[in-house]
Amino acid sequence: MDLLCFGHSHIPWDSTTPAGLRLVNPGSPTDRRRQPDRTYLTLQLTDGVISEVRLHHV
Repeated sequence: MDLLCFGHSHIPWDSTTPAGLRLVNPGSPTDRRRQPDRTYLTLQLTDGVISEVRLHHV
C-alpha cells in the first residue's frame, strides 16, 4: 500500500482511495482552525505495511 501524508488544511483525515492509496492528514497540534481539538497522528509500519493509524487529541 502506498501512503500520502498531507497537511495545510488542519483537518484530520484518514481514507483509502479505490486504487489503494492511503491518504492521511494529522490535523494540527498548534492551530485547530475549524476543528474542535488540536490533533496529531501517529502510524506504525511493520515490514513496510501500515498496521495502525492513531489520531491523538491534544
